[in-house]
Amino acid sequence: MTDNAMSPTPPYKMGTIVRLTSFAPQRLRAWEHRYDLLRPCRGEGGHRLYSEEDLRVLCAVREFLGTGRTIGEINRIGRDAILDGTARPRGGRTRTTAAFQRVAAEDIPLKADTLVSRLVKATLAMDESELQRVLDQAFSTLSAEVAIDRVIAASLRRIGNLWAGGLCTISSEHLATRIFTHRVRTLFEQEASANLSRKPRFLCGCFPQERHELGILALSYSLALRKARVTVLGSEVPLPDLERACRATAPEAVLLSVSDDALYFEHKAELLELSSRIGLHTRIVLGGAGIPAGDTDLSGAGVTVIACSDSLGQTAESLLADIRGHAASARKPKSKRRQLGP
Repeated sequence: MTDNAMSPTPPYKMGTIVRLTSFAPQRLRAWEHRYDLLRPCRGEGGHRLYSEEDLRVLCAVREFLGTGRTIGEINRIGRDAILDGTARPRGGRTRTTAAFQRVAAEDIPLKADTLVSRLVKATLAMDESELQRVLDQAFSTLSAEVAIDRVIAASLRRIGNLWAGGLCTISSEHLATRIFTHRVRTLFEQEASANLSRKPRFLCGCFPQERHELGILALSYSLALRKARVTVLGSEVPLPDLERACRATAPEAVLLSVSDDALYFEHKAELLELSSRIGLHTRIVLGGAGIPAGDTDLSGAGVTVIACSDSLGQTAESLLADIRGHAASARKPKSKRRQLGP
């Protein structure tokens, strides 16, 4: 398939604009209400549809922001001046989206490290305003998946290490986790709303008693970005309730997250029993730091374990490929055994 065939064409839905520009949905909606830079129309279902001109404006806005301009200053420049080329960011011609992404990729490690340091500092100071400002910057300068992987997840790891060393309070950790989780949930809900007409493919949730849902939300977002319909069940999902949900929706896979190995071992036997009852039609996929390496009981029961070391995008792509392969093999006709004897 050619690049042109894979490229989205206008009008663009919100999810597509988010992918192309890295601006969070809530920021785009706020700019639409406060300024005259964006002029999306509405589709039949009331969803925003952005034009090619809207995309060009947003690409220019992103470069203006990178030069230190504020969104208020950019609004005073005006949409028309941006579109006709009268106003350009310092450095000459406005880059295309693809060119911007190539240049920005070179700065990702340095940019992400700086953002992580600021988030950790704001967490220790319990400065909610600064946490929100840094996240705004992360999602406006990096793609959403990179921001989640390289900024949010990295910040939580560093905050967790500080807490373990007695250098961060549980209150500070809870504040950051709440804010991070809200951001990722908002992204997921916006993307998932575009896939409601599709057949349910994934049920995603956490082990019983597992309260940390950020990881499963992040993976759910990456799957939804790839047009999979995902239903998120949230934290602390009782396995009997999960089985009833599987019977009701017949998903292709169930994704469960667990961060504590004690919780994993407490519910392992019940999980394996669940797999034996629904595994013929629904794959069970586990992820999280609580899954021990090399547990042959899981592979023997047909349970898949996803690697924590992969990026969100790689994990989602691998999972979708695995599900496609499993579905294809399930559709193959079984060879009949030749009956021996009378």
